[in-house]
Amino acid sequence: PLGSFNMLRAKSASSGTRPSSVTKVVVKLPDKRSRKIIDVVAKYVARHGAQFEGALKREVRSSGVFGFLSKPTSSEGRYYRWRAFAFAQGDGPSKWR
Repeated sequence: PLGSFNMLRAKSASSGTRPSSVTKVVVKLPDKRSRKIIDVVAKYVARHGAQFEGALKREVRSSGVFGFLSKPTSSEGRYYRWRAFAFAQGDGPSKWR
């Protein structure tokens, strides 16, 4: 999951260029409560990596609040992936590239 984000970050940082193929993904913002939860989880996953994300998925498997972890193509799942990637890139909670 986030291992690929870290590899992409390392590759683009070392080459100083963007990947040659870029896919535009539209991310719909979830409601304010969901956004806060997702942002906190994304921040921890960006800091602690894929193993943390896997452990969290196993622990909250049946929780509807964390459904975005097991549904990456849902609007909340896309928002989560984007925020985890942004945090892994060094972006902040309210300012990003």
